[in-house]
Amino acid sequence: FIDRISFYTADSPQAIRAKSGKPIYGFYPDIFLVSDEELKKENLCGAAIVPVDYLGELVAILNLVSKTYDEIPGNTRTAVEAIAAQIGGVITRVRVEEERERLIKELKDALEKVKTLSGLLPICANCKSIRDDQGYWHQVEEYLLEHADVLFSHGICDKCVKKLYPDLMSEND
Repeated sequence: FIDRISFYTADSPQAIRAKSGKPIYGFYPDIFLVSDEELKKENLCGAAIVPVDYLGELVAILNLVSKTYDEIPGNTRTAVEAIAAQIGGVITRVRVEEERERLIKELKDALEKVKTLSGLLPICANCKSIRDDQGYWHQVEEYLLEHADVLFSHGICDKCVKKLYPDLMSEND
């Protein structure tokens, strides 16, 4: 039935013609701009390029080719144009649904990566370790790295510098 399938890039002559928004009917080599060699292999006659739009935006193109008729008959043109008018909304809904599913997956993945802390956080009054839900104690850094989206950069506050390194501090500090 079908020996091969091809497609046209957005800047191809076929696509540019379809962007006119109007169906194009005629002889296959004239419509699809094919060489005589290709025409002989395919044995095609009449052809149509029917744009499929949704709310004025081109979403697809229906290509119709006949091996029997030199021109696509009027009743077939009417039927193909009616089909094109209906499938524009369907194609758009499918694309929107695919995008919706992609975004939902992206949000779920992001949500899995986000680690949040909320509620009461049991912390030792002396050493500042944090108790987890299983009753185990962890250093603050260890616990927060596991349960929050944070990185640590260690330093020493002025109070601790005075306590730990009194020789380095001047009298004015």
